[in-house]
Amino acid sequence: MYNTGTDNVFVGYSTGTNSGTATKTVVIGKASGSYSTGNYNTILGTDNNYLTGNSGVVIGYGNTGLSINNQLYIGIANSPLITGDFTTKSITLGRISSTYLSTKITTDYGYIEIGPKNLSFAHFFTDLSQYYFNKKIVVDEGIIASYDENLVFNTDISETRMAINNSTGNVGIGTTGPSYKLHVTGDIYANGGALRVSGSSPLIFQSYGGGLYMADATWIRTYGNKSFYHNTGTMRTDGTFQVGPNGDRFLVNTSGQVLIGTTTTALNTAYKLAVAGKVLAEEVQVSAAGTSPWPDYVFAP
Repeated sequence: MYNTGTDNVFVGYSTGTNSGTATKTVVIGKASGSYSTGNYNTILGTDNNYLTGNSGVVIGYGNTGLSINNQLYIGIANSPLITGDFTTKSITLGRISSTYLSTKITTDYGYIEIGPKNLSFAHFFTDLSQYYFNKKIVVDEGIIASYDENLVFNTDISETRMAINNSTGNVGIGTTGPSYKLHVTGDIYANGGALRVSGSSPLIFQSYGGGLYMADATWIRTYGNKSFYHNTGTMRTDGTFQVGPNGDRFLVNTSGQVLIGTTTTALNTAYKLAVAGKVLAEEVQVSAAGTSPWPDYVFAP
């Protein structure tokens, strides 16, 4: 039988065989719908079932079983549970009433569920402890956020490297409980940059026992004609204390000698005080070492 017509219905063993040109056809039979080229088709049967476009449905062996040309709806047509769009090659899970549906894939190891649960977020769920991505993740908006927990960055799966506290915004490197806006457990290295602090808060260098440590032979300088103020306690140096660009204004060396106006004691290293210039004093008291009480030699005006 050869189909050459339009408003066809074929029921039989070899219906619609060979070069049919069916349009509004419904074909039922073992060899149904062979070589059909028709439009609003519904074809049931086996063997050589063919569709060449339009709205047809094929159920049977030929042409790889169930075949639908345009869209497949499972559920209510105007609010389907599943919609298959064969033009865009997509499958969509719809929404029935106020229930938000999702796609759930289950294996022997667990499940992953994808789909919005409200109008604010797209949700990813799993019953496993973590997700694994075998490629890098690129965030188009450049924002990574936690919902209401601390944001923690790990390496080697479980090694915590950096944490941002959800309540305070404090950032911790090497610690999960940062107490300051930036809390680092370990060393900080800066190459070619500057450490700048603005505002009225002080810059504090705190270590074991307190102190400020410089590992090289350069100066600790003040800028902008700022003065250096020492409040209480002892100001100590195990090296040389000097005033002036070359120390020639005032200098105390490691031998305990005080030099004013000079940096050398070559004339006599036994002097504890060497002054290159005149001395003006209201009173000078000289005492011999080792005597008690010290004798009193006074040179008064």
